[in-house]
Amino acid sequence: MRVKVEDYLKRLTEDNAIAAQNAAKEAGFDVKEAHAETSNGSYRVVTTIGDPSKVNEVRDAVRAFNTMQAKLRDHVIERTHILASITHDLQTPLTRLRLKLEKVADIALRSRLIDDLDRMHALIRQGLDFSRGNQSEEPFVPLLLDSLLESVVQDAAEGGRAVALVECSCCDVEARPQALQRCLANLLENAIGHGGSAEVSAKQLNGAVHVRIRDHGPGIPPDRLEAVFDPFVRLGSSPSRTAAGVGLGLTIARQLAQKNDAELSLTNHPAGGLEACLTLRRGVAPSAASPDAA
Repeated sequence: MRVKVEDYLKRLTEDNAIAAQNAAKEAGFDVKEAHAETSNGSYRVVTTIGDPSKVNEVRDAVRAFNTMQAKLRDHVIERTHILASITHDLQTPLTRLRLKLEKVADIALRSRLIDDLDRMHALIRQGLDFSRGNQSEEPFVPLLLDSLLESVVQDAAEGGRAVALVECSCCDVEARPQALQRCLANLLENAIGHGGSAEVSAKQLNGAVHVRIRDHGPGIPPDRLEAVFDPFVRLGSSPSRTAAGVGLGLTIARQLAQKNDAELSLTNHPAGGLEACLTLRRGVAPSAASPDAA
């Protein structure tokens, strides 16, 4: 007998179905199978049980599981909206304050106050980026990856940054263009801010494209490579930093990577420095502009 849960979750995955199956088994239910089905873009859990007398109990257990997920999702959305509202409303008074600071006669004092204000602006900007990353529903489209990398690198170089694109993938991918561009820009900003310079490369391997962004800084202790993806985590300051960081850059980058069905990881390069690797797997194909595609 099959029990279909009526409470649909927008992004329920096969892992959720397995978790529901395991939870039901631990509760003593005779569950033979649980998997996720999609219908009109929504997911639902479908379970197969061996004992028909347990139908209602299994239904109640899975409904409770899905209700818990829905409440957690709504809680995160609410907190994100609050963050977006606060950061957005702070921009106007800070702009007025900046205009007033320009009138301070003491040059040294004015410079220190403006630096503090710039740090506040950085916090607000990254807070807005963080909230936009949670809310964006940009569609996937075919994308010329090498062209995007060239554009991001050129934008950074025109800002006086030491950055170079040293290898291209000659591949196209399916991605959310704005989200991917912001992800790459955040990774570049982090690399340049902590290492002074950055090298970008892209290579196709085993059906995926690996975009690597390497800096020449001190790297990160191995036991902290995952911790830096948590919000507001900073591992000290670097003398080469040209802008104030608030510990959201890598958090936003991973969030945007996940929106592109991609993986983002950090490793310490054997020759020194930190290397971020963005692995893109969706819609990888030889680029129409590359010689290999001819």
